Amino acid sequence: MYKLVKLEWKKNIVRRDIKIAFLLMICLLLLTVGIGEITGLKNLFGYDEKRFFETIEAFCNMAYTIMTGIMLEEYIVNGYENRRLELMYLYPIKRWKVLLSQIISVVIFNVGALIIAKFLIYFIAVFTQGLPISCFKTASFYINEIGESMIMISACLLALGIGMRLKSAKAVSIMTLVLSLGILREMLNGEPIHYIVLFIFSIVAVPLIFSGIEKADI
Repeated sequence: MYKLVKLEWKKNIVRRDIKIAFLLMICLLLLTVGIGEITGLKNLFGYDEKRFFETIEAFCNMAYTIMTGIMLEEYIVNGYENRRLELMYLYPIKRWKVLLSQIISVVIFNVGALIIAKFLIYFIAVFTQGLPISCFKTASFYINEIGESMIMISACLLALGIGMRLKSAKAVSIMTLVLSLGILREMLNGEPIHYIVLFIFSIVAVPLIFSGIEKADI
């Protein structure tokens, strides 16, 4: 499986995706720091450390959820539309392994990008805005952030499952955008994200993605 994932990254020009993820992180950092400088954290967040982190997380989750949807669309669903997957399915490998390697390559990349972006933006924004850093001293903070990032990206698989059933890349884009906007709205309104619901989304996606894949007519 490792070799298949590595092949996917090479085949889909992962260096380009790294550049995009890096530029996205820089834009989010400038947005976060810029808002704090222009409006003042006292007015924007009321010096509420928890609210400050929630706002950063909201923008990061939205940005990398959309990026995940775009990569799933490009790596997988477009292969159904332009029949590129016919060539891959000629390999002496089970179809589900090929498909799983594509999904893993996208999920690992975006989970890693989201985690790195969050932590880097947290550290830089906190030091530039003079907020306390007490939360960084607890292991639970890092565990929660990593776990929540994994669930957030995995929830995008529901959009992939729907897109594969419809054989439509646009369906993936629309579903991912709806998901990301819903997450952003909840977090900016101070409402908790229901990570259990997002986890259920990823579970529901499994049969949508893999059901009948070995016999499906591309």
